[in-house]
Amino acid sequence: MRTFLTVITLCCATKVVLCALDEPRNARLTSWNMDLVLRWDSPGDPAVHYTAEFNSTVFKFRPGCVNTSALYCDFTDEASSLTVYGTYIGRVRAQRGQESSVWVESGPLTLDKNTTIGPPNVTLVSHGVHMTINIRDPVFRISKMREVYNQASYNITYWKEGKEGKAQSLIVQQNPVVLSDLEPLSRYCVKVHISLQHNHRAGDESRVTCEKTADRKQTNETQEERCNIKEKGLRGWRQC
Repeated sequence: MRTFLTVITLCCATKVVLCALDEPRNARLTSWNMDLVLRWDSPGDPAVHYTAEFNSTVFKFRPGCVNTSALYCDFTDEASSLTVYGTYIGRVRAQRGQESSVWVESGPLTLDKNTTIGPPNVTLVSHGVHMTINIRDPVFRISKMREVYNQASYNITYWKEGKEGKAQSLIVQQNPVVLSDLEPLSRYCVKVHISLQHNHRAGDESRVTCEKTADRKQTNETQEERCNIKEKGLRGWRQC
């Protein structure tokens, strides 16, 4: 009888183990423009839901998403708990009814060091044979870009349409930038990304924006646009 009960107990224990939920896979923290999002892959069971939490070096795990069917959890809504210089870890587990999987943790992520800087918004305004490049910084979910990276630079690439192989580049911090003495009645294209010189990080590139110059006789600069041409090894750009 004792042997029989032992066998039953072992079978029940085995059944519990076999019925335990598979845990989510590949949990990873991501950050784009200072958000904080935990992502994971499904364990293969479409009926499960998920609970996700996060912690930092100064507080224990806190709930972010409860009973969600999504394969991600955006912790940025807990902005009062986040700082741009904080280091965070996320974790997630699968749930179905009263059953839960084990927790799966991500690796650590430090926002200011690891966030991906999105593309700036770029517009072009033609003034005769000159072209003004207006740049607007990406919008951060937490803080503002210049408050986090006050030495960030604009890496500008420009070329005459159809001659991208002869593109020229310049790195500046001011905005706007005026390209001067371009060829008249020609389309020029520009793309820009933000770079951080201290750690050689580069943000996402903007979309390519193109504009046509006018005839040289139609050049009509405003007083603000009459800037000194700077010698930076590249002919024909102005710093305003």
